[in-house]
Amino acid sequence: MDNNKLKKVIADEQKELIYMLNEWDPIGILPGEEGPMEEYDCIAGPILSLLHRGENKKKLIIFFNEHLKNHIGLEPEDSKPAEIADKIMNWWNKKIGKHHITRVVGNKINLYTLII
Repeated sequence: MDNNKLKKVIADEQKELIYMLNEWDPIGILPGEEGPMEEYDCIAGPILSLLHRGENKKKLIIFFNEHLKNHIGLEPEDSKPAEIADKIMNWWNKKIGKHHITRVVGNKINLYTLII
């Protein structure tokens, strides 16, 4: 696959993920309605990296717990990180079942995306 198609696939994944994060809205700022649209953009990249590495729901929950507590200053339980992790994993599993093959070799992630 050429580089431009791969960039588009990853950009589309990021948009879909940001949409889910905005719906989750753990700090209650209403992205796109009253609050800034980019509030959760900073965590989309790290989440996609976890997903592309093949990490599981437990790793996502750990990520959310740490982010909510250390970066945002919220008690994680109040934001239901397991629910958003579950939603993201379901979305990702449907996506990779159709379009992705990920292979991790050392520190390098090889993502193969099949355009159907």
